[in-house]
Amino acid sequence: MKRLTLALCLSLVTAAALATPAAGPRRQSPPAQVPPAATPEGGAAQTVDQIAGEILGQFDATSRSDASIAKANTLIAEIAKAYREVPTLTDTMTLTVRSLDNVSTETFAVALGKGTDARLAMPGVTMLALDGQVTVVADEPSDRALRVPMKGDLMATLAALLPNFGTPVTILDLRAGRPVTTEGLGLLALRSPRIAGLKEVGGTSTLLVMGENGASMVSVDSGSKLFTASRVLFAPPDAPAGFVMEVTVSHQSVVADAVSAPLSVHLGDRRIVTSIEEYMPTMPVIAPGQVVPAWTMRSIDGTTVSLADLKGSVVVLDFWASYCAPCKRAMPYIDEFAKWAAQSGKPIRVFAVNTLESGDAAARVAEASGWWHSQRFSFPCLMDIDDGVSESMGIRVLPTTLIIGPDGVLSAMHRSFDPAHPGQTVEALKEAVEKALAPKS
Repeated sequence: MKRLTLALCLSLVTAAALATPAAGPRRQSPPAQVPPAATPEGGAAQTVDQIAGEILGQFDATSRSDASIAKANTLIAEIAKAYREVPTLTDTMTLTVRSLDNVSTETFAVALGKGTDARLAMPGVTMLALDGQVTVVADEPSDRALRVPMKGDLMATLAALLPNFGTPVTILDLRAGRPVTTEGLGLLALRSPRIAGLKEVGGTSTLLVMGENGASMVSVDSGSKLFTASRVLFAPPDAPAGFVMEVTVSHQSVVADAVSAPLSVHLGDRRIVTSIEEYMPTMPVIAPGQVVPAWTMRSIDGTTVSLADLKGSVVVLDFWASYCAPCKRAMPYIDEFAKWAAQSGKPIRVFAVNTLESGDAAARVAEASGWWHSQRFSFPCLMDIDDGVSESMGIRVLPTTLIIGPDGVLSAMHRSFDPAHPGQTVEALKEAVEKALAPKS
C-alpha cells in the first residue's frame, strides 16, 4: 500500500500544522520533494536579512511596530475563531517547495461540514469523517477501505491509527478547536519563531513571522479571517552558506451554509475492514537477530550488488523515496557516516536504496538518479525497482535504515529521522556498526 506509506513519510519542513502539540497531535507533511543541503557541513552563518530579505523588505517600520504586533496577535485569535465557527467550507490548497533547481507541487482538497464532518483528499488517498466514523480509501490497497469509529475528530482519529501520519492541512486542526501557533505560522521551518509585524493592504492582512533562520509571511482575508497564502524562506539546519529553501501554500476557500455536494468517498467494490491490521498489506517484518532475505539490486550507475557478495562486511541499507522529504534531509548525515565508514578501514559497506516509488522502472530510475546525482553523495544508491526488497523485510515507514551483520543477520533497524537532533543519526549508526562488528560471544 504505497500511498498510505507516503502518509507515514513526513516532512518537518513543509508541515503547516498550526495546532500546538499540547492541544493535539503534532504532525508533519507527506510527499513534497525537498532536497537537503549537499553536505551537512554548514558554511558561515547567514543573517536573516540574507536568507529572507525579500520577505522582510515588504514590511516597513510601521508594519513592524509594537502596535502592529499587538494587532497581529489579535488577528491570530480571530483566525482560529473563524475556522471553528464557519458553517461549512471547501478549500483547495496548493503546496509548492522550491530548492536549488527542484520544484515540487501537491494539491489537497478539504471540505468542512457541520460539526466534525470533514473530507480530505490528497494524492493517492481520501479520508472522510461522517456520522461518527472515519473512512480511509487509498489507491492501494485497491480491494478494501478502512472504517473506524471517530475519536474526537478526523485528524485525531488518523493520528491514533497512524502515529506518524501528517498532512499540511491545518484548517482541520483549527476546526477542531486547536489554536494557531507561531511555529505553525512559520510552517515549522523557523527556529524560535516570533510574531514580528502585520501589514494591511486592501482586503488582505499579512502576518510577518521571524525566526533565527528565516522568515514567513501569512496572508489572511481581512473580512473572513481565512488563510489565502503563506510563504516561508529559510535555511535548513546545517545548510551551507547561500542555501535557502522556499515553501508556499495557496488557499482557494469557499464558505457556504452547506457544502455544495454531500460529503462522501467512492468505495466502488471495495470491502470494508475495521482495523489497520486488516487494511495494511500483510508483509513479513524482519527483526534484529533474524537472517536477512537474500537480495540482488542494481545501482543507479548500473552495477549489480548482492547481499551474498557482501558476506563478511557490515552492510548498511538506507531506504528512501523521491517524495520523502525526511529521507532527503537525513541523507547528508548518512553520507557523513558513509565517509567515516570508508575512512575507518573497517569492513563496512553503505548503500542507499530507492524504493516504494510510483511509475514504471524507467521513470523511477530517472526520478531517483536525477536527484541523487545532483547531490554528489559519496556512496552508491541501489534501485528496489519492484519494491521486492522492502516488501520482503516489511518496510512500511521511510526513512528506514538496516544494519546487517557480516553473517547476514539483521543487527539493528533505525526508523525515521529526528530533524531536531540530526547529528544523532551519525553517532547512532557508528554505534550500531561497531556492535555488529564485535565478535559474537
